[in-house]
Amino acid sequence: MAEQISEIVSVAPVRGALFLLFVDYEEGDAGNGTGQVYRTDASRAPDLVPILNSNDALRRLWASPSGALWVASENGHVHTSAAVNWPAPNQPGLDIESLLPGMPFTSTTLPPPREAGGRPTLGTLWGTADDDVHVAASGGLIYHWDGRSWRIAFAAAGEIRAFGGTGPTDVYAVGERGTLLHFDGRAWSPVAAPEGVSPSDTFTGCCATGDGSVLVSSMGGRVLQGTRSGWVVLGQDDRRQFLDVGVIGGRILLAARDQGCVELTPDGFVELKSNFHASEIIPNAGVAYFLGASPVTAYIEYDPGNDELPWARISF
Repeated sequence: MAEQISEIVSVAPVRGALFLLFVDYEEGDAGNGTGQVYRTDASRAPDLVPILNSNDALRRLWASPSGALWVASENGHVHTSAAVNWPAPNQPGLDIESLLPGMPFTSTTLPPPREAGGRPTLGTLWGTADDDVHVAASGGLIYHWDGRSWRIAFAAAGEIRAFGGTGPTDVYAVGERGTLLHFDGRAWSPVAAPEGVSPSDTFTGCCATGDGSVLVSSMGGRVLQGTRSGWVVLGQDDRRQFLDVGVIGGRILLAARDQGCVELTPDGFVELKSNFHASEIIPNAGVAYFLGASPVTAYIEYDPGNDELPWARISF
């Protein structure tokens, strides 16, 4: 009998709580895994409180500024605890169970791609509000929810890896084949990368800095910083591959695969912790959460304010 794997694939902090997206599957069959969402108190000895149970292939979790949860699935569905009015999903047998009183989920199926038809395969999602949500789909597609309807807003040359921005009229999407796009609240348009950045580089992470600019990480070991007026290479190390970027307390942290967490300082790149695989950073109120290599039922917490034990592995 194949081993049952339970993996944490996404984390979303909300007002002192931490929501975790688990995917359960048989070893060697991750593509058919089903997802559940749990809530914890964000402590280092947390109890899991079930929030959402599903037979859907849930893959990405995001919390909006209002505290509502948004979940995307590989089967083309989006689920949210926000107050929305959506048509029902079109997959027979789809089972979505809201488990927390006062936090019901609503689900829908996104419109099919124009060329292929069928349900889109969804990836990362992010937004600025419950009526301004962007979702990436296979084929470089970007869907947008404007509070009234879902539509395909853009088709990029490469797969979208991450969204980020400073507000509804200043959103960026980054991804494969040097994809760097800007959304001004009406339409997406390509952005010119700084001189010296390879057009074949894959941009992997995107986040706002708090001063009006945006940071982008890349597989080529680059960190870009920019605004609508232009972009620069803030740091580069050809020996590294960065999978994500985040900011806590004004510090720039990078998920550097098998090299763990790397900080970009004015003096260059510094390894903060290198004994774990880091693929994603989720900053929150001076603390950073890291997800790593699959399959792991754990996340890493970095709390620089904890003088005794700033790093901890939280396992389930």
